[in-house]
Amino acid sequence: MALSHQRKRNILMVFFLVGLFFPITAFAQTGLYSPYVPIPAYTRGGTEELPGIRLGILRFHPNFGVTQGYTDNVFLEYKDEKDSYWATFSPGLKMITPIGRHTFEASYRADIMRYANFGDLLNTVDHTVNTALTLDFAGGLGAKLAYDYKRSSIPPYYILDERKYYHGHSVTTNIFYAFADRYRAELNYRHDSMDFKKDYIWFPYGVPYIQSDSYKKDDVSTILYYRFLPKTSVLFEFGYYNLNNIDPTGPSTDSKNYRVWVGLHWKPGAKLAGTLKGGYIARRYDEKVGGHDIDDFGLHCDLTYDFSPFDHFVLRAYREVLDTYVTTKTNPYYGSNYIHTGFDLTYRHDFTYKLSSSLRGLYNNDNFTETGVYERERTDNRGGFGASIDYKIRTWLTCNLSYLYINNDSNFEWEDYRENRLMLFIATSY
Repeated sequence: MALSHQRKRNILMVFFLVGLFFPITAFAQTGLYSPYVPIPAYTRGGTEELPGIRLGILRFHPNFGVTQGYTDNVFLEYKDEKDSYWATFSPGLKMITPIGRHTFEASYRADIMRYANFGDLLNTVDHTVNTALTLDFAGGLGAKLAYDYKRSSIPPYYILDERKYYHGHSVTTNIFYAFADRYRAELNYRHDSMDFKKDYIWFPYGVPYIQSDSYKKDDVSTILYYRFLPKTSVLFEFGYYNLNNIDPTGPSTDSKNYRVWVGLHWKPGAKLAGTLKGGYIARRYDEKVGGHDIDDFGLHCDLTYDFSPFDHFVLRAYREVLDTYVTTKTNPYYGSNYIHTGFDLTYRHDFTYKLSSSLRGLYNNDNFTETGVYERERTDNRGGFGASIDYKIRTWLTCNLSYLYINNDSNFEWEDYRENRLMLFIATSY
């Protein structure tokens, strides 16, 4: 039987919309810097509250956000600071489709950034694509497969600098099995890569190429959970990742990294939810001249606590080894790595279902483990605080007004900076 005209139009529309997600190589969770965003707030309902556009089993949710902001130190300089207003326009589209017990999701977002001052240096467009397939099998077996891509850049640090563009890729596989009503085992694999396309010497006097910051990282971990209370489990984790840096000049900085952690996990639904884990971390460089080997303590904390129906706390804490980069002015001046330790605490009060406010405090310490070219180790202490107001005008329309102050205090004077940032964010989705 011939298809009706309306049905033909629907089928063509499905192929057109689905096709948006595959020819575009766009954006993910990989990156050294993030665009200016409002202070994080609790998610107030997901796409399940929105009607969306339904085409068969597919559901599409178009969305659009606008951020208007001001910063008094756009290049994060320690003196002669320069200010600027900016606006970010963020159109996006999310697709969700159930496949029996399984779910496939894909989304695209563009972030179009325009600055009132220094537009030739700062104006840019980021692209993001996220895809995920969640598999839910009978008998406690499940898996999640995800691919993300990001086209973004490292911002300039002074007027004569320029943006450093890169492409980031992330592939994630998570397989889990719950059994005997108390146990859960996970096997995780994640591949991250960053590729700086432009091949030029960024620093003067022949200091390494910007492509030195390109890398590939493969992380494998296994986690075993044992539930000893209705919503509380103890966990044991062993992880390993291989870091393959692109080193066009100088010695290899490739390394092998290990972690052995123990911790607690609380299921959502109780007052306390999230994960707290810590333990031993180690780094071994393939070449001794590539960097100092590390044996240290690592920490990962991601907790939410509902003190009352109206008062909520979110705590993020961490201790990890990070690499220095040419594009962030930390390599080769300050060695090959540093220990990054800190926390970010947010308190939110709900006045009504639609109106809430948040207070935020953050601190982190960056302890560089090598002397670099200055023959002394660098130490940074970065603190800050902020506040925000969130208002849910409609189910499909929200706004956020936020302020954030950051102060970076380093034992190298030229690495000090202070910034005041004010932002108004309005978002709509369907």
